[in-house]
Amino acid sequence: MTDKHKDTMRNTVDDGFHAAFASTCDFYLTSDSRSANKAKAVYEKLNLNTRIWSPGEFVAYAHNSLAYYAPADHLRLWLGLLSTEDYNEVVAEDGIWRTILTEFFFFDYFNKTVLFYENGKEVPVIYLTKIKPSNYRVITPLDVTAVINKLNVAFQTNEQTRVNSEDFNLSGTFSHTWKFQDYDFRLHYLNGFLQLYLDLPQ
Repeated sequence: MTDKHKDTMRNTVDDGFHAAFASTCDFYLTSDSRSANKAKAVYEKLNLNTRIWSPGEFVAYAHNSLAYYAPADHLRLWLGLLSTEDYNEVVAEDGIWRTILTEFFFFDYFNKTVLFYENGKEVPVIYLTKIKPSNYRVITPLDVTAVINKLNVAFQTNEQTRVNSEDFNLSGTFSHTWKFQDYDFRLHYLNGFLQLYLDLPQ
């Protein structure tokens, strides 16, 4: 094998490692268009959600959607979003499902809002969730800690009402409710899914 062939093989393996690792992330940034095109073909084949962008494309996106907001602003923006007319709707046997997708990550994690109008009930089930890169039920302690810390700030908690991320158990279930501005907000974890519910009076 020539040195040129060795370099080609090494580059191919490196590209594969980069694409594999990035498949667990929301974004894959690369200036290598050939590597990007190969990864994009694999992701489409495997139905992966990782977005592949050049650094310049990501910077443009970050200016619009990753700007810093205080946790209370995240909460205000989400509650305002619930009245939008820009949603996808599916009529099922059990009721109507409305989905709102955003480029913005609420509390730096959630990017999907679901409103479920069950047949025979006037009040919908409303919750924030996340479209994960790999569609697998993977979440890290760092994700959980970051979300809980931001929610504690958004809901203006004190020593009595604050939830500690140490109480969270990735191998089990977890649920905590904050009462804030006449609403009940419930953070719920089950089977790899972390979701924030807005529990309205029935």
